[in-house]
Order: sequence, then structure tokens, then C-alpha cells
Amino acid sequence: MRDPASVPCGHNFCMKCITNYWDRTGESGCPQCREIFTPRPVLRKNTLLSEVIEQFKTTGLGLPSSENYPVESECDFCTEKKSRAVKSCLTCLVSFCEKHIQPHYEKALLKNHKLVDPAVNLQQKLCTKHEKPMDLFCRDDQTCICYVCFATEHRSHDATTPETERAEKQNDVDTKLCEVREGILERSLKIQEMKESLGSIKLYQFPSASFSCLTPPAIPHAIYLGSPHEQERTRNHAPRLMGLSTKEATPKCCNSLKMDAIPIFSQVKSLVQVISGDRKGAEATQKNFLKLCPGVSQGTSLVQALSGDNEGAKETQKQFLKGMNGAVDSLPVVGHVKGTVHYICGDKEGGHNAMKAATRTTGVMAGGVGGFLVGGPVGATVGGMMGGLAMDDAITCADIIANGKNAKPYGLLGNIEQIIEDPNNAGNYVDLVGNVTLDGITGYVAGQGLGKKIKCKLEEKKLQKMVGNAAAEQIMDAGESMTEIHSSTDIKNNKPHVLTVAEDLQTGKKYKGHNVQIRKVLKNNKKMCNGPTELQKRVPNAKAPLKRHAASCAEQQAYNHLYKDRVNVAPGEIRSVSVKMSKTLKRPVTVQRCDNCKVFSSAMGSVPTDLIVEIPVPKRMSWSKVCVSTGVGCGIRALAHKSKQ
Repeated sequence: MRDPASVPCGHNFCMKCITNYWDRTGESGCPQCREIFTPRPVLRKNTLLSEVIEQFKTTGLGLPSSENYPVESECDFCTEKKSRAVKSCLTCLVSFCEKHIQPHYEKALLKNHKLVDPAVNLQQKLCTKHEKPMDLFCRDDQTCICYVCFATEHRSHDATTPETERAEKQNDVDTKLCEVREGILERSLKIQEMKESLGSIKLYQFPSASFSCLTPPAIPHAIYLGSPHEQERTRNHAPRLMGLSTKEATPKCCNSLKMDAIPIFSQVKSLVQVISGDRKGAEATQKNFLKLCPGVSQGTSLVQALSGDNEGAKETQKQFLKGMNGAVDSLPVVGHVKGTVHYICGDKEGGHNAMKAATRTTGVMAGGVGGFLVGGPVGATVGGMMGGLAMDDAITCADIIANGKNAKPYGLLGNIEQIIEDPNNAGNYVDLVGNVTLDGITGYVAGQGLGKKIKCKLEEKKLQKMVGNAAAEQIMDAGESMTEIHSSTDIKNNKPHVLTVAEDLQTGKKYKGHNVQIRKVLKNNKKMCNGPTELQKRVPNAKAPLKRHAASCAEQQAYNHLYKDRVNVAPGEIRSVSVKMSKTLKRPVTVQRCDNCKVFSSAMGSVPTDLIVEIPVPKRMSWSKVCVSTGVGCGIRALAHKSKQ
């Protein structure tokens, strides 16, 4: 069939043949069902059937030429209007309609005639040499022959009846046809997959008893054309071609956390998916990134709007707002308030989602703070990871108690379930590792913010118990002053740095002094001279046990400043503290006076740092820094909740 065309009744014919038939008969009707069309319809090419025919041609099966097979044959005995022939006699070489064929069924002499399906050119049914019906098929020469040919020219050849040969050929054609349909099915599924735009495609399982749900739009009706046996074989192969199981299953939706909206993580996930061969998943990940990532999504929407794709721009904004809703849910306190509002409005599902997300973030940050207090930055990172896992366990257990079999694993447990269900999906592994990493980062940030604030308060309380509140404040001031000097001045690590702060308790004025090595770096030798120091003048009989010059100590410079500013100040009105930069801790610690300075104790007043040995100086942290750090930690976790599926 060439250029197949469909007529209104649904039958298909060669466009040239049906046109010639209508021109010859003078009426527009279907030769098969005899339905008359008024007016004459406009024929159009059946593109789907044409594609199937092209598939036959590419497989080498070939198609019979439509010119050799007219639309129908007519009765040779009808004198007026020709009726449709129902049989042709190879003995009489005549075609008969239903009326004129009856003698062949009733007369004994005519019953031996060989009747075949109606044909126009009966001469083609006869051997050109012997004028006998070609009742045999020569397999060696692949041609039809008569009995005379078989007895003479084809005596030693393998011959059979045309019906037997046709049945065998038909089986071969059915096999090839099924393969072609499977190829069409596979390509149709690939086209359908490429049209999928958002999200990771979760494979659904269909019952083996019925596969009709794969009919449009996923599978064209044309692939089910053919015999029932071929249709059954095609249906049996369809699940395998889609990569599906034929077992009946109900798809689950997990509360897993995705990396799609997070910069760098999203690109790493796409790269892993491409390397593993999942190009479709990588494309979906990047499409989600363009629609969910803050900033990037707005740029995507703007480009879509400028290019005329207003519907695409609206869809991008909808996805972004949906993601932002999940991000807000994950913020501690804010998410809890939002969840309460959902409950008040009767939206239980929205309330559950907000409460779960906010509680999980709270657990991660609490784990980070607790880990920081125990193990510092490393402990904060591990604590954040463990806090997230603990909250996922708690939320999932609560969901199981409340919903039973309908409960869904949450967070990292949802990621693990997806890996179990689809172990070949590399993106699931990236989501799991990424979420554990984000929990660790969130815990670390929480430790650096709220954890440091709490640790500072605990250290401050401990210091206050040892030396009193006023002395503790003076020590922390000295520590902050030393830290500021090291952050703004290039002081080599091998240079010892001692800072002494002497305070006049009457005036509240403070005087600082540095050891001689740091004075040279800071170019600060103010009020120091080559003669005796102020402490030496007030304790003239003191003998320094150490060989170095007494003026090299930080205490000497601090007291020189104080006594030259207030000559008559009494030692009882002075309190001094000393701190040094620890090379191992990289932070200020308290330090006792050296033996040279202790001989001048009678002129130095109160020295609280002599009561403690190298205790780290608590570092003050403002609440603004704590809030910023907490906000960063919440933002990191919120990005994962933006792309939660």
C-alpha cells in the first residue's frame, strides 16, 4: 500500500486505488462496507499507518504492490449492474457473485472445480506453459508451479502446497512484525520520557493482568494492530521495555530531601547522574535547579517571559513559591508558628509538614550546639549529623504510631528507602550524602554561633567563681585587646606575647603593658627609660632572681604608665591581670607573673591571675553574630527543604 488514506467509515486504502475506484464507479463509497459518502470526502494521508508501512520496508519484509491487486473483482455473469464477486473458478476461469456461484455448490460435475478468493486476472493463477492451475510451490526456485511442471522440470525439487508455504511465511512475518512493533514501542517510550519535564521519574509497576494503561499517550494504538497472538506478545514485552516489574505494586511517596535547589550540590548530582548513564535524571535535576534555586529561578522566569513563554514563566514562579513554602516550614519557631496556623485553619497536612520540617532543623542545630560544647568544631559537625538522624527517627516513629501502614519515612530515612527501592539511581546516593553533609554544615554553623555563645557564658561563669566578676571582666578585656592586636599586626608565632592591664580602681582608668619583644614590633616603648622602673623605685631593695632585665616584662611597662600618671596612688587601689597568646590553642590564656615581677608584689596591689594557671580567656560574642550564624544554618537546611519530594 502506497500513500494510505482513511475514508470516513474508518477503513484504509491506497489513495490512488480508492480515487480510481470512485472515478470508475461514479459514486463515493467504501468498497469494503459499501457505505456511501455524500458529498465526496477529501482524502488525507494516514500518517500513523504510513509510518508502520515504512517500518515494514526498513525491515526488508516488503509490501505487495497495490497496482497488482485492484480494490475488488466483479461477477462475469452479471449482465446489467455488476455485482461483487465472491469466488473465482480456476477451472472455468470465471468469477461469480453470490447468485451465480450456486451451481458450483449444487451440480455434481461442478463441485470438483477449484474455487478460490475472487480475482480479476485469473490467467495469473495458471501456469503459462501448461495452462494448468499452479497448485504447488517450489521452495528451491521460490515460485508457484503446476503438477506438470513438478513432474518434469521440478522433479527433484522440494515442493509443497501454497497454503502450507504461506502459513510458514506468515509465522515468519508475524515474528518480524512483533519485533517492529516492539521497536516502535521502545522509541515511543523514549519520546514520552523526553517530554517529561519536572522531577525525578518514579517507575510505577502495573498489574500483569492488564497493560491497557500503557495505551495513549504513552503507546500509540497502531502498535496493537495485528492478530491476538501478536497483541499478547507485544503486551508481554512492554513491561520489560519500560524497565518495569509486572508485579502489582502501589507507588509510595517518601518525605526524602533532595539536593536539586542547592548550588554546587545540584551540579555534582547531575554530574554523577550523567556518569552513571542517567541523562534524563540529570536533566530533571538541572530543570529543578533553574526553577527552585533562589535568584536563579527569578532569572529563568525573566528569560522565559522575555522570550514569550509566559506560561513557562508562570510555572517557574509557581514551583519557586512552592519551594519557598517548604523552606519557610523548615525555619525553627517560624515553621512551628506556621504549622499552628495551618492546624487552626483545618489544614492538617500543611501543619504536619511545617511542624516536621521546623522540628528537624531544630534538632540538627541542637545537635550542633551540644557537639560543640563537647568536642569543639568537629563535635558540632558530628552532632549536627546525629541530630538530623535522631529527629528523622523520632518523626518517622511518631508517624508510624499515628498512621500505621500509611506512614512514610522522613528525611534521611526517606533517602535510604529510595536507595533500597532503586539502587541503580545514582542521584539517590548523592541526595543521601548531600543531606548528611548539610546536617554537618548546619551543626558546625550552629556551633560557631549559639554554641560559642553558650560556651563563652559557661567559661565566664567559671572564671567569675575563681576571681570575681570585676576581675573576670578585666581579664576578658585584656584577651580581646590581645586578639585585636594579633588580627591587625603581623606578629610571628615564635615571639612570646604577654599583655598586662593594670587598673586604677579609684578612677577606673586602665594601663597596658607588653613584653619587650612585642614593644619592638609595635614600636611602643612609651614612658620606658634606661634607668630604674617605677616598681624598682618603690621597692629599691628587691633582688630579681632571673638574669633578664626587669624592664623587659609587660608588668613593668603597665605600672610605669600608671605610676607616672598617678604618683600617689596606693597599691591597694590597683588591680592588674596578665594574659599571653597560647601557641597551641591560638587564643589568649591567663598567665602568672614571673619570679622577677613577684618580688615587687608590695607595690603592685591585687593580681587575680596569679590564682589561676593558663585558663583560656572567654571570648565575648554579640547576639547579632549569633543571630547571623543561626540564620545561615537555618538557610542551609531550608534549601534542602525547598526541593523536598
